Amino acid sequence: MNDPNYPLVDSLDRMVAAKRALRGERRRILAEARAFEAFLDAVDDVPVTRSSTTSGGQYFVGGSDADRSGAVAVRRAYADTVMGVSHYADDYDDTYSESIAAEFGPDVASALLAGPFTALCKRAVRAAASDARARRTQFLATLEDERQSLAVAERTLRQVSTGLESLAASSSSRGPFENLDAVRSTLVTMERRCKSVAADRQVAIQEHALTGSWRVDTSHVQEYLYADIESTYPVLATVADILLRIERRYECDERPLARA
Repeated sequence: MNDPNYPLVDSLDRMVAAKRALRGERRRILAEARAFEAFLDAVDDVPVTRSSTTSGGQYFVGGSDADRSGAVAVRRAYADTVMGVSHYADDYDDTYSESIAAEFGPDVASALLAGPFTALCKRAVRAAASDARARRTQFLATLEDERQSLAVAERTLRQVSTGLESLAASSSSRGPFENLDAVRSTLVTMERRCKSVAADRQVAIQEHALTGSWRVDTSHVQEYLYADIESTYPVLATVADILLRIERRYECDERPLARA
């Protein structure tokens, strides 16, 4: 690793892995958004049980003879749509009761599990499912922002990497003091471009914070998206590698001057 001309294939491979992870997450979230849309359509077709309560604050009425056919139909629809996406077991691996509690909140979950499917319960379920779908839709927009940010960063870093490879190729054909000023100027420009990419990514990290309503344990999109690849911050890691290579290129060009 002391050679300033060592290839950056591994570093740029991080970008490829990041794009692959991003595409996979978009497919999953899009599938979930569509699943909630299908669930909402199914809920619309489920008939409600007439409520005998006069309290507007209750989602259900109790009683051992309560009609549960509506709640059963809702559960079946949820299993066929939301829990039916291909990645559900791998990503969530929870039960129906755990899932609706996480997505709809404990009150709506209790209503579906313990009582008949009243008109009030139906409205609450529809509102909660609409919120769940909206969270996915909002996250898809965040993923698109991340895709664009990643594409811009990759384009710049690949250009800088190609420039460094060109400098390395030309160094063997020129004298030790030939065109040093031009080389240094090029390196300064490359360094500035890398630092600009890093600054832009820091802004993106802060702007794309995940809300507390999302079902993950981190507040940063990058940590969530790239947890399974080499670096959870692939752009910043690649920038660090390229800056190190630029620094070594500086050192390599300074040695002839030091010996002169």
